[in-house]
Amino acid sequence: MRSRYSAFATKNSAYIQATMTGPALKNFDALSLSDFLEQTSFQSLELLASEQLSDTKATVSFKVYYEQQGVLNNFSETSLFVKQNQRWLYYDAL
Repeated sequence: MRSRYSAFATKNSAYIQATMTGPALKNFDALSLSDFLEQTSFQSLELLASEQLSDTKATVSFKVYYEQQGVLNNFSETSLFVKQNQRWLYYDAL
């Protein structure tokens, strides 16, 4: 989760895409992400909770603080991650 946040903060869309699978990857839109990243300045990440569901599934709840057009916003999500080839990948929002 922290590495994905860092990728958003540094506008590293290739890493964001490389750490996705399942529905998240299927619905990935590089142009929309690029537009979003160009308009957004990430301020901080707050990890709220995490839960290991099995050897290959886990959830992470978080809140991200970001700025767009001079306005501070925040976004909360509980994400599902799956482990594939020894790597945790973002699967979908719950």
